Amino acid sequence: MHATLNSISMPFKYIVDWPIKFGRYIFTSLSANQALIEQNTNLQANNILLEAKLQKFIDLEKENKELRALLGSNPQPHERILAAQVLVIQAEPYLSQIVIDKGTKDGVYLNQPVIDAKGIVGQVIETDAYTSRVMLVTDSRNAVPVRVVRTGMHAITLGNGALGTLSLAHIPITLDIKEGDQLISSGLGQRYPNGYPVGVVKRVSRETDNDFAAVIVKPSAQLNHNRLVLLVWPKLAKLPESDKEKSNDESK
Repeated sequence: MHATLNSISMPFKYIVDWPIKFGRYIFTSLSANQALIEQNTNLQANNILLEAKLQKFIDLEKENKELRALLGSNPQPHERILAAQVLVIQAEPYLSQIVIDKGTKDGVYLNQPVIDAKGIVGQVIETDAYTSRVMLVTDSRNAVPVRVVRTGMHAITLGNGALGTLSLAHIPITLDIKEGDQLISSGLGQRYPNGYPVGVVKRVSRETDNDFAAVIVKPSAQLNHNRLVLLVWPKLAKLPESDKEKSNDESK
């Protein structure tokens, strides 16, 4: 009799328990699904964080390579040098300037030469305690005494106001100068040190009705790509007063 009652009641018990079990199954499934969603979200967040850290690492590695290249670009190791970061690039018609994060507290002085890993960048034209403004070689007011490596001929590069070009001033059409000629600083005027790359001749135009050739030069320095530059204290340059005091203190 008891067995008969159990066999009769089993279907009803299953019907009563099924919603409860189904509810538990749905709740468990939803909880597991929510946990998977949260886990996936966390993994995505961690992935983004790792990618950001990787990009920062790549950026730092690039900066380190730039710095190593800069430090290896100085052909005269007896000169004092200091790395500076470019804060602002200002390119206007006929004017080409940058602002760097070094100033008088670092011993920076007016007309100080600035280079990068490839060549001469320009000269300091304005400085305060923490920053300085540098006039690039392409600025229309800038002139750099140079020497042609192949022939030894002396000339002067002039800025055109565009970051990508320079020109040679007053080159008679009869002079031996051609495309591919490398120009380095001659040291004349004692503003830019001797022996630094300035540019490469890209085009020479000789017109029969003109006494002078039109010579276009591509700057050696990477003027619109620099994040780091080097300030140079040439051996013949006059030291700022702050540097004199340091030298006197060191000699004592």
